[in-house]
Amino acid sequence: MKIRYSLLVLVLVISVLVLAIPWSGGQVEYVYYGYVPWNIYWFKSKYPHPREYEAMVIDEKSVRSSALLVIIGNHEGTRVRVYKLPLELVDEFTLNKMDYRIVKLPNATFFKVVTSKPATVLLMGGALVDWWPGEPPEEWSDRANIPIFLISTEGTYVGKEFIFLATCRITPPGWEGGTFRVYALEDSDVKIYDREGRVVYDFKLKANEVKWLPLKGFRIYRLVSTGNIMACTCAPTINYPMFYPTPTGGFVGKVFYGPFAKELVPESGWRYIITSVEDTKVKLVDLDKRLVLGEVEVRSGEKVEPSKISLNMFIESEKPVVVLMGDWFISTGVTFMGLRAGQTACIYIPEGEAYLFSYKDTTVTIGEVTYRLKADEWISLPTKGVCRISTDSTVLIEIVFYRRPPIKWMKYYWTCGWVEKLECPLGLGAFASIIPPVQGIELSPKVSLKSPLAGGMPIWIYLAIAVVVIALALIAWRILKR
Repeated sequence: MKIRYSLLVLVLVISVLVLAIPWSGGQVEYVYYGYVPWNIYWFKSKYPHPREYEAMVIDEKSVRSSALLVIIGNHEGTRVRVYKLPLELVDEFTLNKMDYRIVKLPNATFFKVVTSKPATVLLMGGALVDWWPGEPPEEWSDRANIPIFLISTEGTYVGKEFIFLATCRITPPGWEGGTFRVYALEDSDVKIYDREGRVVYDFKLKANEVKWLPLKGFRIYRLVSTGNIMACTCAPTINYPMFYPTPTGGFVGKVFYGPFAKELVPESGWRYIITSVEDTKVKLVDLDKRLVLGEVEVRSGEKVEPSKISLNMFIESEKPVVVLMGDWFISTGVTFMGLRAGQTACIYIPEGEAYLFSYKDTTVTIGEVTYRLKADEWISLPTKGVCRISTDSTVLIEIVFYRRPPIKWMKYYWTCGWVEKLECPLGLGAFASIIPPVQGIELSPKVSLKSPLAGGMPIWIYLAIAVVVIALALIAWRILKR
């Protein structure tokens, strides 16, 4: 009898394992977490004829009760499950390469996505973007340009293949280059395909070179490279928050590549913020000119806002740091980052909301307080300041940036009406961010990095020297001719 019972148990166990094989494919599952903001709306002038310093009110047409969770297949036969937390199954489906599925989630929803292979998981919403994949209605024709670092088909921010939705509009007149940037970490031949398989761009890059491209906004593309690259959608100004991922993996590191603004406008809040657990010196480099802009000192637990900027930055630090960029005056948006098991980091968290998600049972220390979280649990983080976080397991962090009353800003920001103050929390008129998988944060890409300051001078210096030599030769020739 006992033998029969043991055999029955064995058969049941084997059956469960066999049934699980088609889902997992013998591979690790990829897990993504997130939160849909509660305040998806924007504002309009209270009166039909705006006057300076007049009031603004919520635009009823911009109010949204849900956001879009866009999941794009990076591989054939990718099985996907979407849950509302705590673990209420919302949808389940299979995606092939370049296919996508939209799942609408209500405001203030915590969610989890599980995929059998790495996928591109994008959370986006607001009146300026949630009409996708259709054409925007007339009142929201001014499409948002939202900066996002892309995630490769392997789940990391460094790679040789990327499938993505371009969260940008067609390059407006007067904007040089475009709204899409490719950063070559190694010598690379790069091709970009549209969803129909047509080659849109074909170009070569040397290590540490940057390519600007004007992509048609809100289309799905595939980028393929022979060498490792990083890429992002980004306009010449940064109006939405975004963490810099490091090419060595994760978000805490000594080396960073990324876009920034052309110049610091006095009325704006465009800044990039650097934080560190240890005192360190950080070198700021103009990646296009291969020119050292300066060096800043970052003290433990404090934030630094460097004033030296360029359109494309290379940041190198003696000790690990975290880099966050955005418009800290009026910007709203959503961004994600993560910490690996065993990491300690100081992170600047702006005003709004912030949440930390645990993938498995985790002990997290925030400031001086220790928390023990179970798998799929989350905890709120303190906002409007530098937060020191330690974790013994990999965690995902989401920041929802918005300002609370009293809100004041200058008329520099408004063309349809200027407001002195607002009596309710600032809403999110548009937001979008790719969610990194927990497993991707844990990976260290195999890439051969080369400092942009190594291996001789950039070509523009050689050209400048050539011009000087020619000018001196002409002067000498005229003197001798006399």
